[in-house]
Amino acid sequence: MYFIVTSVHNTELVVAVIYKIPSFSDVPVDFRVSLLSDSLNPRAVYSSKGIGEPPVLLAASAFFALKQACQAYREQQGLSGYFTLHSPTTVERLRMACVDEFTRRICADEHEPLPPRGSY
Repeated sequence: MYFIVTSVHNTELVVAVIYKIPSFSDVPVDFRVSLLSDSLNPRAVYSSKGIGEPPVLLAASAFFALKQACQAYREQQGLSGYFTLHSPTTVERLRMACVDEFTRRICADEHEPLPPRGSY
């Protein structure tokens, strides 16, 4: 589960930050995995399934901070009410959610400005 996505594209004119985390659709069709059974490891970490939960909560707080900042900008522009900001949030999605004269030329729907595509 991830909330914010970036990646890096270098061109002659623009440098944009975009990093996309691999997801379920990126798994190969033929994916063979085996686990090592009956292994003696006296230093093994058991019952550590909770170590991934704090980063998920921190990622969620970053997502909602971005959404709240976008909502504040939209209210300054005279737009109030519900709007959709899909997760994971890319730079493009955040920019399109902050509706202005330029983004209106691309997408007329102020409530769902940039729909998700693929796994991101």
